[in-house]
Amino acid sequence: MGFNMFGDLRGMEGMLNYHLQRHNLLASNVANAETPNFRPRELLFDKELTTAVDMMATDNSHYGIKAENVSQTRDHFVEERGDPVSPDKNGVYIEKAMGRLSANKIRYNASAEIVKRRLAILRYAATNGGR
Repeated sequence: MGFNMFGDLRGMEGMLNYHLQRHNLLASNVANAETPNFRPRELLFDKELTTAVDMMATDNSHYGIKAENVSQTRDHFVEERGDPVSPDKNGVYIEKAMGRLSANKIRYNASAEIVKRRLAILRYAATNGGR
């Protein structure tokens, strides 16, 4: 098994991209909260994960991972959600939409902080401890 010091960063890049795309969809939901017949949309994490991360099973007992590489295509899986909640048939619950937007921001910031710290470790190693 070879050492890949940037492998984790590629996975984190996928997470940052996912949260950025999700933020755009959630912000669109909030912006259209009063648009007649608007259906809120959501980015599906499980399908995005399989396209964002190149996983390979190293053992037959690994659950849910196929032995061959997973496709690297970046097709985003979006689904419409929400039953109409207003007379104009809009499906946005503004409180839930704002909560999802806030939670997504927290996850994005946490992922960005992890990337920042990993890069700091690499910089520290590359400069021989800052000397």
